[in-house]
Amino acid sequence: MNSNEVFNGIQKIIKNIIFEVADISPSTNLIDLGITSILFIEIIVSIELKFDIEFDDEDLLFDNFIDVNSLFEYVVERKVFTL
Repeated sequence: MNSNEVFNGIQKIIKNIIFEVADISPSTNLIDLGITSILFIEIIVSIELKFDIEFDDEDLLFDNFIDVNSLFEYVVERKVFTL
């Protein structure tokens, strides 16, 4: 899995949860997308399942993930990918 596949996977997860999103870039702010704390947890669980990772409990603060890129970097740090 390469970095484009990771980003596209995260983008797809967000689009499946927030149906009215047209475009998502790495700098897209999660709050600007209308993501609430409940939706945030839904996104985290979906990412864990898709990429077979587990978010550390102490990292599960909405403030730790202000944009799509921060989610992307977290996934990449926890997986071994062919980048």
